[in-house]
Amino acid sequence: MLTSTRHRSASAARTSLALGAAALLVLAGCSSPSESPGTPAASGEAGGAASSSAQGGATHPSGPGKGPECPEDTCMSLAVSGDLLLHEGLWSRFAVDPATHDGANFDFAPLFAHQRPYLANADVAVCQAETPVARAGGPYTAYPEFNVPPEILRAAKDAGYDACTSASNHAVDQGVEGVERTISTMDAAGLQHTGSYARERDAEQPMIVDTPTGRLAVVTGTNSLNEKPQDTPWRIDRLRDGADPRIGEDTARADVDHAVAQARRAREQGADVVVAAMHSIIEY
Repeated sequence: MLTSTRHRSASAARTSLALGAAALLVLAGCSSPSESPGTPAASGEAGGAASSSAQGGATHPSGPGKGPECPEDTCMSLAVSGDLLLHEGLWSRFAVDPATHDGANFDFAPLFAHQRPYLANADVAVCQAETPVARAGGPYTAYPEFNVPPEILRAAKDAGYDACTSASNHAVDQGVEGVERTISTMDAAGLQHTGSYARERDAEQPMIVDTPTGRLAVVTGTNSLNEKPQDTPWRIDRLRDGADPRIGEDTARADVDHAVAQARRAREQGADVVVAAMHSIIEY
């Protein structure tokens, strides 16, 4: 999903805007893997415009960012992906000899090849780190309790992703150890992240990504942990369904209040724009 948001310049934003913008990004689907990045969308002007831009055919903006030119405001372009999720039949296709790949057991660069043009045309690119990652060399597991090759996160960074959300229904598949290992792997790859936390104080700090066009914050939450226990309330950001009798409206409201508080903290810390990316786990 490639979108753009417009805002005043950073200095004007801090003096003239009382409240930050908030957007809920709902990712309903993705294109066929057989489509090339430059293929126009089957219908709708937005998809065609994104494809044209990805090919380099669109007019380049005169401003500092990669998004469309905005005469009065500054525009920031944002690319957001759905689940970054590997099954064994997929990761096994990218196995390599560590002796010839600097110790890596997998080379996932080809997996991201068709995404690169879109990511290159975004000021900020955010992935959804759906599953825990294993130690280098494994053991690896797929559904229902994932533990996937850690090389996938390095490949995501190399492809052009700047950050990832990590609150998902599979976030605690490998317990606290899996959460902490995934966080340290994202740190080592140079990916900013939000949604799962190793320390309570980290859970109170919003993720803010600096770009040439301004500062973007992302807040997130997952509707489910697949009925797995959460060792402490702050470990994973939640956005649960209050209509579920097992949850209740009070709990759901507390989740929303936490997300709003994160957004307000982000604005206080200088974010020009705040977006929310919810992991709703509505399948297919």
